Amino acid sequence: MPIRRVWFLCRVALLATASATVVRAQQPAAEDQIIDTIRTLPQVGDGDRRRIQEWLDIQVGKVAGAPKEKRQDAAGVFRASLKSQFDNQADTPAFRSALRAQLAQSMATKVVDAKLDRWVGFALARTLVDFNGIESVPGFVAGLKSPEELIRYLSADGLAGLNASLPADKEKFEQAVAALRAA
Repeated sequence: MPIRRVWFLCRVALLATASATVVRAQQPAAEDQIIDTIRTLPQVGDGDRRRIQEWLDIQVGKVAGAPKEKRQDAAGVFRASLKSQFDNQADTPAFRSALRAQLAQSMATKVVDAKLDRWVGFALARTLVDFNGIESVPGFVAGLKSPEELIRYLSADGLAGLNASLPADKEKFEQAVAALRAA
């Protein structure tokens, strides 16, 4: 009889711990509040774009600030975090477009830096490929100039993924063609 009671108490404790962990994991992070009010807007203005950029800088900082041996894992968490934000059912098309554009801008400014950690660059490039939209072109063009081969490859892959929509935007198409020729 005492063994059954001990077994029962262990199961109860395990279930309580597991359910508390799930509840904690589903709660949004404090920095996510920066973009929560923007995601439902029918139009995203310049101030909203700055707030999205602030949020992205926090996310990139988490990857860059991770210890070297944990940066690969941090890059995966970055990608999952952005994907969950992008796939949120409350998002408007305007928010998704702005998030893509700001991610491309982050990539364009960061991947050309020779001192950039390869996992930070990978996180930006891989996530931009996941979001692949016409707004991503500036990030891909900058990625083609990166000193990291993997970032160049992902950038070329991202541009290839836009082959159906890219010719419709003549300016971005010419920008992409020029970058590919120079690469």
